[in-house]
Amino acid sequence: MKASQANSKFGAPVSNIARMGGVAFGAAGIIYAFLVRYGIRDLFDTRKLLRVGFFLLLIVASFLGGFRSILIQFALTFVIIFYLEGLFRSRLMPVFAITFVALGVLVIGFSERLPLNVQRTISFLPVQVDPLARSSAQESSKWRVQMWMDILPEVPKHLLLGKGLAFSGADLEALTTSKIGGRSSLSTEGAALAGDYHNGPLSLLVPFGIWGAIGFVWFIGASIRVLFQNYKFGHPVFKRLNTFLYGYFIAKTILFFCVFGSFYSDLPTFTGLIALSIAINGGVAKPVLVPRAQARAPIPLRIHPAAGPSAPFPTSNPRRFPLRHWGEGRVRWFLCLGNRRPLRHEHRFVKS
Repeated sequence: MKASQANSKFGAPVSNIARMGGVAFGAAGIIYAFLVRYGIRDLFDTRKLLRVGFFLLLIVASFLGGFRSILIQFALTFVIIFYLEGLFRSRLMPVFAITFVALGVLVIGFSERLPLNVQRTISFLPVQVDPLARSSAQESSKWRVQMWMDILPEVPKHLLLGKGLAFSGADLEALTTSKIGGRSSLSTEGAALAGDYHNGPLSLLVPFGIWGAIGFVWFIGASIRVLFQNYKFGHPVFKRLNTFLYGYFIAKTILFFCVFGSFYSDLPTFTGLIALSIAINGGVAKPVLVPRAQARAPIPLRIHPAAGPSAPFPTSNPRRFPLRHWGEGRVRWFLCLGNRRPLRHEHRFVKS
């Protein structure tokens, strides 16, 4: 309760742009459901143009929230799943390359005519956007960087023993009361007090110290190993689901450590993904060892006494004597010795 109150009073700066957050997150959820159901290969089937058009419409709808993280996470997930499905070596690769180039040209040419919330979503790209959209995005970025700079000196103090997730009423009162006795809108201090650092590593080091960070990294590594095992050796019926879970988990991990992350909001996502994978696959999938058919023992052969003694083979020629023809109990060898005429030796074999 205290954390939510602190975030409501001292959260991130409010933008003047109308942002449809619910529509954006809802569209993103349906996009990922499409990737689970069809995969990229079947999703862009040319015989299902209505499906392709609806998917592209959902992508546009996800931009209405003005969240740059949604676009980054979708791009990472799409590229990873594209690779996991082996499409980099398929005929779809040049098609997607040409399509993305064409879309890039359209975005560059008409970026300033797009809605402001969409312009805010693509403002981190090297395109021209409205100054209002760019200033809104830059203000949010500066707010986060300023909070990180304020928190970094606290990291060495809590490196061995974490600060924890709680804070006292005295801390809140000291934050909300200015030096002259009034109230001040200290947004970065309020978010930091609530533990909302907007940074994955900081949300681990400050509350839990280095030991909590090591434990979380171990959990991420073990989860990736389990997801890879289920993706590689899982039942073919769950191939698309396992591919999505593995790709989405990797994309979420990259986003958590490099772009935007929060321990208390992202932990349910990480644990939910690994729990769903284990529940669907019945644990951790392992390679199935298929026993090879046992080779039949060779039947010993002997030369029939009636055939007489075998002709001696010359030892000067190192070449082997290839088997040319199998008759009824006969083996014929054709021996080529330099320019001499090939000699034929016949021997009758019987089973012992």
